[in-house]
Amino acid sequence: MQTVIINGTSYEVPQGASVSVLNGVVYIDGEKYKGEYPDNKYFKIEVVGGAINVNVQRGEVVVHGNVTGKVEAGGDVTCQSVGSNVDAGGDVTCTEVNGSVDAGGDVTCGNVKEDVEAGGDVNCGNVSGSVEAGGDIRMKKG
Repeated sequence: MQTVIINGTSYEVPQGASVSVLNGVVYIDGEKYKGEYPDNKYFKIEVVGGAINVNVQRGEVVVHGNVTGKVEAGGDVTCQSVGSNVDAGGDVTCTEVNGSVDAGGDVTCGNVKEDVEAGGDVNCGNVSGSVEAGGDIRMKKG
């Protein structure tokens, strides 16, 4: 079991679970988990340990571990490595992405295997695909 914290409330979930908040309802591995929330509320999801997929329409995601799947958030995303893609309405900060990164804000990360698209600045390691940014681009050479 691992801990998922949603707006300050801790939930014990299976290790590596998928976590979603859709229309104000919390889902763990696709199953409705606990209660409904007002759908105009902003959520902060914090995962202690790894996760398979994390999806929150209105909110930010912090994963203290690796995500083996994808991360989607209406706000910021902070995590270690991501096995697939990251799509965020805000900033993205992570160590490595095995897919692409699409952020409305800044992107700060290690290596990215596919493309990076950011509304703000990009500061990354090696990027195998293309980079588009509304701000400055800084990448590791070599």
